[in-house]
Amino acid sequence: MNQEVEIIEVVDAAVGGEQSSRLEQDAARIKELSYKGFEGPAYETFESELFLELQPIVLGMIGSNKMAQLAQKHSARLGRDFFVHADDVRLLKGSQEARDTLMVEVLAYAMKKFRTDFRYRLGGDPRRAGAGDAGGGPADGDGFRGRRDRRQAEPVPRRGADA
Repeated sequence: MNQEVEIIEVVDAAVGGEQSSRLEQDAARIKELSYKGFEGPAYETFESELFLELQPIVLGMIGSNKMAQLAQKHSARLGRDFFVHADDVRLLKGSQEARDTLMVEVLAYAMKKFRTDFRYRLGGDPRRAGAGDAGGGPADGDGFRGRRDRRQAEPVPRRGADA
């Protein structure tokens, strides 16, 4: 099974069945945030809400060892060695503090990557505030390059060397 599909299934189980309307709302919100270069109070509010929504999902993935399993599959697909020691698995299953610490680290990295990736897809310098704003908005007119339905299997198109 595709790693992305596995992640979607975990998230879908946690979020529930309101997917299509939720995806439309999220796409519209991301479009609005793109006009501000993913900066400012509206983005900070979005980021806080996203963190609060993802927190129980990520904690569940850590506690059930699903995150480690997905990381191992992803690493194998990339031809990299990745190993999670049994003691680490036991620690994460038995310690809420260890799960919380890892969850914060995972989400902090994911939030930074989310902002950087969207700035990059909008054609700006992802390290610069306001990236993607230069042309008055997103290049494709809807603020959301790539997938509209998370269940699509094809990769999100990117600009640059790997395009």
